[in-house]
Amino acid sequence: MKDILKLVGSEGLCSVRPGITTAGYDAMVREIIADVRLRGDEALVELTRKFDWPAMGGPKDIEVDPEEKELAFKRIGQEDRKAMELAAGNITRFHLAARPVPVSYVKEDGTRLGQMLIPLDTAGIYVPGGRASYPSTLMMCALAAKAAGVRTVTVCTPPDRDGKVSDAVLAAAYLCGADRVFRTGGAQAVAAMAYSTKTVPRADIIVGPGNAWVTAAKRAVMGDVRIDMLAGPSELMVIADESAEPAFVAADLLAQAEHDSLACTVLVTTSERLCLEVRKQLGILLATSPRRDIASDSLSYYGAAVLVKDMDEALVLANGFAPEHLELCFEGASGMLLRVRSAGTVFVGRCSAEAMGDYVAGPSHVLPTMGTAQSFGTLSSADFIKRINTVEYSKAGLAEEGPAAVRLAKVEGLYGHAASVAARLKVLAAEEGSGGEDPQSASGRASGKVPEGAAVKLDANECYEDVPPGTKALMLASLAQVPFNRYPSEDSTELRRALSAYYGISEDRFVVGVGSDELILSVMLGLRGLVDEVVAPGPTFSMYRRIARMCGLPYREIGLLEDGSLDEGKLEEALANGRNLVFLCVPNNPTGANWQDLASRLVPKSRAYVVIDQAYAEFCGSDLNGLAEGRTIVLRTFSKARRLAGIRVGYSISGPEAAKLILAGKLPYNVPSICEEIAVAALSEEGRLRSYVGENAEMRRKLAGSLRSLGLEVFEGDCNFVTVNTKGGLASRIGGRLAEAGILTRTFKDRPDILRVTVGAEGENARLLEVLEGLKEEAGGSGFRTEGEVAGSTCGTAEEVRAEFD
Repeated sequence: MKDILKLVGSEGLCSVRPGITTAGYDAMVREIIADVRLRGDEALVELTRKFDWPAMGGPKDIEVDPEEKELAFKRIGQEDRKAMELAAGNITRFHLAARPVPVSYVKEDGTRLGQMLIPLDTAGIYVPGGRASYPSTLMMCALAAKAAGVRTVTVCTPPDRDGKVSDAVLAAAYLCGADRVFRTGGAQAVAAMAYSTKTVPRADIIVGPGNAWVTAAKRAVMGDVRIDMLAGPSELMVIADESAEPAFVAADLLAQAEHDSLACTVLVTTSERLCLEVRKQLGILLATSPRRDIASDSLSYYGAAVLVKDMDEALVLANGFAPEHLELCFEGASGMLLRVRSAGTVFVGRCSAEAMGDYVAGPSHVLPTMGTAQSFGTLSSADFIKRINTVEYSKAGLAEEGPAAVRLAKVEGLYGHAASVAARLKVLAAEEGSGGEDPQSASGRASGKVPEGAAVKLDANECYEDVPPGTKALMLASLAQVPFNRYPSEDSTELRRALSAYYGISEDRFVVGVGSDELILSVMLGLRGLVDEVVAPGPTFSMYRRIARMCGLPYREIGLLEDGSLDEGKLEEALANGRNLVFLCVPNNPTGANWQDLASRLVPKSRAYVVIDQAYAEFCGSDLNGLAEGRTIVLRTFSKARRLAGIRVGYSISGPEAAKLILAGKLPYNVPSICEEIAVAALSEEGRLRSYVGENAEMRRKLAGSLRSLGLEVFEGDCNFVTVNTKGGLASRIGGRLAEAGILTRTFKDRPDILRVTVGAEGENARLLEVLEGLKEEAGGSGFRTEGEVAGSTCGTAEEVRAEFD
């Protein structure tokens, strides 16, 4: 037997790689590319006859009949289809999640800066073929392109000697939505995709691995068209310690070696015993391998084992080698993952065979090789997207920063650049002197105007922005695995498990409901017989009173003090009664008051059952989950900061015993499977979903300031709304007039002074202020005076308006 997996020192490891270069192919490849550019389809036919399909007829044979893709999908058999569909679902989900996020923000001076993400129009995929079949490569590339939003995906693959493309590749093309498939391979296929022929369209990007001819061609066309990377032979490094299973390690090394006689396989280990055992297992596996000759050559020429003293040395070695695939098979591997700096894909733990990444895991298996992982990353949906910056200066921004641009232009000797800015500064200065107004001032009132007559919904504390497109696509893709013919799980098992992982809290402490409202109902139903009264500081969330009435429980509200603060003495008294159920909305709705410090101080000493409703926790930057023990329950929701009011999913966090009481008041199978699946996906997209919270706070401050400038008393709080105190009981009147103008706000029958306004999009806030300014002018320009309550429920004439606001 050959000396497989020879032992080498760490200093000589990089010499194990085969010395591959395209230099011997470059001249011939350039001739092929020039020929295809000159003669198009005619050259493709001649070259395909020469290298792949001798009996090729003519240009009409270049493209595969589109119907053949669907027929091939039906021919491959049910089990193969299921496997492909599973892989396609995983790949799509991953690449949707991996889409980059657009950038857009507004500076205080009103200048808007951003970066748009535009999918490429066309992508060309090269799939190796001939005597082999690689449907997985097609799936890994095509689905990444589709996830990015590429409109047209074409495939070039060499046919076999009879002119056939394998059913597996055609089935994959059908499943992935590849638009066209062409029977052509090698450098000529790359040339066709780079420059187009009559049959093969030009692609904006060419991706996919290939032999030395393909790699040389991609190098030659790079610059005229985008490419993914220059790939070489496949490679695997396994880092293992004494705890690793020799049979697993040997099987993974063999799996890599059977790719190609030039494939590189390396074992790095702290255990000499493991090294010897792996070599023994490899000998056994090779004896029965159908690709024994290829794998044996690979392992003997380009296989190596390295003994190291510890995992620190092993990781330094791995980062220097920068392998295409890296397996971490040692105790505590997850904790050392972030120390990996250079690799294509890292596989962590005993269950993560590299072959799973080749087929079904989801991340692309098109990876950098030959040490290029030092600088390049894996193929992803981001490779199919181009970035376009946007710059939209306000007058204030240009006035502030323009002089610096003028100075820097002069430093570089580019006086035309300087003049282009200086000319604007001169005109703006003249306009400023004449009282001209900046249409993009810091208030942003004229930016993004709402069309006349369009509804402005500022009444329900919803997020003014929908879920980002990439995240929404990920969520929709996740629904593909939801069986619509089955009822949801009895207790939302999948979401409770995801919440447990997210918070680091055991599953038995979570209960999932249809929004917070159902959980409030479940708490009251579950505690009936254990409590005599429901108590809450007021004004607060109206559903507490309403649901208490539904459950036949007395409801008492603790009023605020004269200065608007909470009556701490009365709250302590309520908390001291073990037969009370006390609700604390933190931050509070509708006032926005943040009673977090008070709750942290008083609730741990409580004898009552306490529900801390934290629907707006993300807006105040912290939470009270740590209090969820004993008789204390914390409510959270996906509706507010996560932008998912439409799925109506909430959850409670409590001790296990309190969770059982809540479950006793809850119906099973309550949360639809599709809503649960979207909520699970949302936890993995937390950063993107909550990205607007900071912007919302800035817009809330601006809105509050503008409302105060109109003479209104405003309380901001730490939520996504502001509360207007009209004092004279005018809230319903103001709300009514706003509604007539198509602007919905929230008023309260039992709180005639309070008008709650959700922070809207920039244009929506501007529309609100515009209407309020109009009402102020109708009142004679004297502002919103609130002394005394005005009788009546509607007003229409100017005289009535003046009577109302004066």
